[in-house]
Amino acid sequence: MIARSQFANAQPYAGRSIVAAPPILEAMRQRVRIIVEDCRDLMALTQATLIQVSRYRAERPRLSLWNAQYAADRGLLASYGADPATAAWTRDIEEISAALIDHLASKWSPTCTPPRIGFITDGTGLGMSTDDPCPSRPGWLLRQLSGECALTCLLPFAGGTPWPLIHPINRASPAH
Repeated sequence: MIARSQFANAQPYAGRSIVAAPPILEAMRQRVRIIVEDCRDLMALTQATLIQVSRYRAERPRLSLWNAQYAADRGLLASYGADPATAAWTRDIEEISAALIDHLASKWSPTCTPPRIGFITDGTGLGMSTDDPCPSRPGWLLRQLSGECALTCLLPFAGGTPWPLIHPINRASPAH
């Protein structure tokens, strides 16, 4: 399904189902930090639990907020999206995410690039799944929680935040 050569040297991260990403360029690492910081602030405003950003083929990335039941909630963003400042903030996150998604897409062979690629953040870390690269795909979270798919961490998730709390690998070991 995908070319794993870019992820072959990934080291275990808090268990067998989460791996650390191979080194990325400092400019991309800085972009990841900016995305996470902006998402953390947006999550605080909207009371979202997680944020996912994904893109279908060449379209612009789309941001989705996840509610307390860990489900994408269009109403959560819509209620704040009417505010011009929040709408601009969301567009900024989507714009800066486009380069990250392009970078992630470049890790696949051009003939095998998945049609949908995205990532998820809990406001501290950022991850994507090379096995199931689009978090907006139905059942994505269940596949992550069951261990069916590995999560690649581009920025480690902090303990006490939503992602490590719901991920089964982290429940067994408090040292994240």
